[in-house]
Amino acid sequence: MTRPFETEILNVQDAVFQRLVNDPGLSSVVTGIFDKVPENETFPYIVLGRCYGTPYRTKTTDGERIELTLDIWSGDNGKKETIDIANLIGAALEAPISVESADLFSQELTSIEVLEEVTDLFHGTLVYEFILDKE
Repeated sequence: MTRPFETEILNVQDAVFQRLVNDPGLSSVVTGIFDKVPENETFPYIVLGRCYGTPYRTKTTDGERIELTLDIWSGDNGKKETIDIANLIGAALEAPISVESADLFSQELTSIEVLEEVTDLFHGTLVYEFILDKE
């Protein structure tokens, strides 16, 4: 019998946040890493964006697939700063995160996008997929 579903989104988000906030290279170039951006925050910064979870159940596992989007916001004139920050995030999340409440099966960067917003800001998104076993 499977147990009731309970998401690991917050635990994954916290593990990613801790990894990023404790990375000295990343901390030296962004003003912060936020779940909710404080009013009047200066650029560049990272936002823990869209979180999406789905049950990941097989005959032998009772887990969850979590997709987490990291948003980079830059006021620099061009894409370079955003891409440099994306590369630093990629390096910081190269090693698997640790989630106390579950075993991590897979951690993968699935997409990167960098675009200019109408407001003269540059926006980068990195989407990570985490597959967890909760038993």
